[in-house]
Amino acid sequence: MKTTVDLPPRRSIYQSAYASRPKQAFTLVELLVVIAILSILAALLLPALQQAMTSVRMAACSNNLKQIGIVLTLYADDYDRRLMPPTGYAPGNTNGWVGQERRWTGIINPYFDMNWNDRWNLPYSMKCPSYKGTSAYYYGLNYNFSRKLDVIPAKGMTRSIMVGDTSGSFYLFPNRWTKPYHFRHLGDEQNEGTLNGLHGDGHVEGHDKSSGKIFTPHETCPLLNPFK
Repeated sequence: MKTTVDLPPRRSIYQSAYASRPKQAFTLVELLVVIAILSILAALLLPALQQAMTSVRMAACSNNLKQIGIVLTLYADDYDRRLMPPTGYAPGNTNGWVGQERRWTGIINPYFDMNWNDRWNLPYSMKCPSYKGTSAYYYGLNYNFSRKLDVIPAKGMTRSIMVGDTSGSFYLFPNRWTKPYHFRHLGDEQNEGTLNGLHGDGHVEGHDKSSGKIFTPHETCPLLNPFK
């Protein structure tokens, strides 16, 4: 009568050798090397990530200005091709604000949202994501466009800014402050970067401060005066 003996499974020579090795943790030197490598990678990638986020914010601002351009076109079509002044009194019974001072931002609010009944400020969704100030005003209207648009030369409509980035002002030009416009994009909010501008023909363009396209006296600056 045969008897069977259960033998343990065979193990290869490699398995035996691996099993016989003691398990080792990372040494302090190895850990420091890994940390150093990760720090170098972070230092290399962080500026690129910040630049990408800045570009995204600038693109969102451009989209806001394009929407404002569409709304201003609708408003002009409703009022005999004429735009409102940056500040003034509501014409007729527009939106119920009879005889009350309003900003241009408040006048166009019904075109964005009928439920946003604010006579001063744009809806929160329209805030420029690159603006870090505390003022409610971050886009300004160029007073030179507060007239019947048909009298503005076609060249001026294309060349000049109708609405642009400002810091604490609902005017782009003129203003009681000398220079309300704000070159806040790609410049770390130090007014040394790029200004987004909605031009009279509806296109949005970025203008670098270093280009010197906006200069004083403002009346002679083609980017601000469509009649020059």
